[in-house]
Amino acid sequence: VYYTFGDDQKALEYFIQSLELIRQVGYQRQEARNLNNIGAINNRLGRYSTALEYLSQSLLIRKQIGDLDGEATTLNNMMNAGRGLKKPRLAALFGKQAVNVYQQLRSKIQELDKETQR
Repeated sequence: VYYTFGDDQKALEYFIQSLELIRQVGYQRQEARNLNNIGAINNRLGRYSTALEYLSQSLLIRKQIGDLDGEATTLNNMMNAGRGLKKPRLAALFGKQAVNVYQQLRSKIQELDKETQR
């Protein structure tokens, strides 16, 4: 809720607190989501290097568990951090990787029934 309404400092506090609890129970999907959210908040706060640290951790977990949708989201956030760091090549690299993952997801739609595809 704090994240949605733009109270970044409060959201960051709660994401970090919950990250420790999630790690204790070993729920990797939520751990990756929290790491991504912490990275996204750091992006909004202009702390791009810190954002990349969290986002890299998120990406590693998401790749390990096969969370393609989450992987693309994290890569998109990494692209934004690269832009914020004024490193257009780095941003482009992450952006291209995100597009590749989205294309992978898109190719899997053919495995679904026609109604779900719509």
